[in-house]
Amino acid sequence: GVPALLVAVPCAGLAVGAVSGAIIVAGRLQPFIVTLAMMVGMLGLSRLTAGQDSAVLPVYAGTNATEDIELLRSMLWGVLPVPGLFFLAAVAVFAVLLRLTVFGRYVYAIGGNEEAARLSGIPVDRVKIAAYAFSGMLATLAGILYVAQYRQGKPDAGAGLELDAIAAVVIGGTSLMGGRGALAGTLVGVLIFGLLSNILQLHNINSNLQLVFKGAIIIVTVLLQERNLADLLAPFRTARTARRDPAARTEATGQQGSSLIHREGTQP
Repeated sequence: GVPALLVAVPCAGLAVGAVSGAIIVAGRLQPFIVTLAMMVGMLGLSRLTAGQDSAVLPVYAGTNATEDIELLRSMLWGVLPVPGLFFLAAVAVFAVLLRLTVFGRYVYAIGGNEEAARLSGIPVDRVKIAAYAFSGMLATLAGILYVAQYRQGKPDAGAGLELDAIAAVVIGGTSLMGGRGALAGTLVGVLIFGLLSNILQLHNINSNLQLVFKGAIIIVTVLLQERNLADLLAPFRTARTARRDPAARTEATGQQGSSLIHREGTQP
């Protein structure tokens, strides 16, 4: 039934995430490589389990599922979607975990400067393994809700959503360099990115062009995060000023030449 499903599957995801974290920690490997390899491996395992490479399996009451599977796609009191309640509950729990617990402070410290955190006595390895374990658990929970919502299971369902996840958290203010971010910002980022994706689909924008758009959003947002907007625009402003005022450009060039001659003349 659904209660057993909501316990067993997230526990499996927790274990897979913990294994990924342990490999990263024990081998001092790049997280991107390990998580990518784990994703490919889990995809292959899910296809082997399904028995067919890309079979779409129907999942609804009376067919591969019990009656209570419908609860996961229903509307509570006819107003609140149950998947949305799961989402808000996860946001609330992890907001408290990150902001009001020692574990959360450890996560931010490690993201800001892992070596400094290690030297200050923080159990870096254990915290990283726990973070990857939680990530795996939430991924499997999202998978359960996906299956219940669309009434079908597919081994490669959700392929490409990792790009959406990255874009949403970056829009929400999370730094890809670590040490900065908040679940409130991530929530806003998810809503904004979901709205943009919905607008693109409603206007029948080509799916490949949507991927280009998402990639551009990530690049622009990261640039705005890591560098001041004024610094990014400075070269364009300088070039525009030089084109409009040739005398100023000549004067600036002469000053640079004089400075160079002065430095060379003062060298021993």
